[in-house]
Amino acid sequence: MTVDFQVIDAAHARLGGELSFATAADALLAGSRWLTAGSGAAAVDCRSLQRADSAGLAVLLEWLAVAARAQRTVSFVNLPESLRQLAAISEVERWLETSPDR
Repeated sequence: MTVDFQVIDAAHARLGGELSFATAADALLAGSRWLTAGSGAAAVDCRSLQRADSAGLAVLLEWLAVAARAQRTVSFVNLPESLRQLAAISEVERWLETSPDR
């Protein structure tokens, strides 16, 4: 499986497929390029994300850091429950701004 990172516009992107150790580097690069190219608030819709592991969670956390360095904010909407649980177990859920209905 592959990761699918689709840029909608400067403020919106979609993340789908598999966000795992095997795809983390590609996802990190795609999201980082998008975040550093724009300005203002950004949101990543994770509705189409089919699988994620701890490496995938690390990508989301690194995107937060990339956004901060670019003087942006990024939020993650429609996170799968499995990824929310992984964030909770890792005690980083407070760093992931989520909204299930955006």
